[in-house]
Amino acid sequence: MSYPYRVRVSKTVETDVCADDKVTNKLNIDPILDERQMAELLKEALGKRGYKENDDGKWVKDTETGEHQEVDLETMEVTTTVTAEEKITKEKTLEVVGDAYARADRETQKEKHRQEAEDRLEKTLKITDDEKDAKKEELIRQIGEQLSESSDARREELLGIVAEVQGEALKEKAKGLGTVMSIEESTSDDGSEYELRIKITE
Repeated sequence: MSYPYRVRVSKTVETDVCADDKVTNKLNIDPILDERQMAELLKEALGKRGYKENDDGKWVKDTETGEHQEVDLETMEVTTTVTAEEKITKEKTLEVVGDAYARADRETQKEKHRQEAEDRLEKTLKITDDEKDAKKEELIRQIGEQLSESSDARREELLGIVAEVQGEALKEKAKGLGTVMSIEESTSDDGSEYELRIKITE
């Protein structure tokens, strides 16, 4: 008489793959006033656009699209970083059917086949370095596309910051030249052109 048994083993293997990429832009602001005054005007312009000052003196904000922006007031560089994370998941089930010739051997053979199945799954489901590298390359490509798609909006914001800082600096400068009679400002729809007219009398 034989004693049949069935062993069913399921296994899931997961690992997280993380990737990031960044682009750097320069804020080209003319030194119309002294360094301290220009820095204050820049901080005000950044604050209006949602930037917050870190303990290290850099101004940062996180956008709704997942971009982390950091402004270094010393180098006048704006670094935009995107980080992406994705999980690689593999799962499989093995089923083994066997017969033991003696009741006493049934559990022993069953456990042996269970261990063999688990070992086989461990080897089959192992996530290789090549798979991790391929996933990382895919994430970097997606990040690159995102940074490319948001480049126009980023450029428009930076142009707006430069225009505001220089405009406010010119207004302040004009006050020292005489009495300001009128101020006229205009900005193009894409933010690439800013015009400021100040009429003063001595």
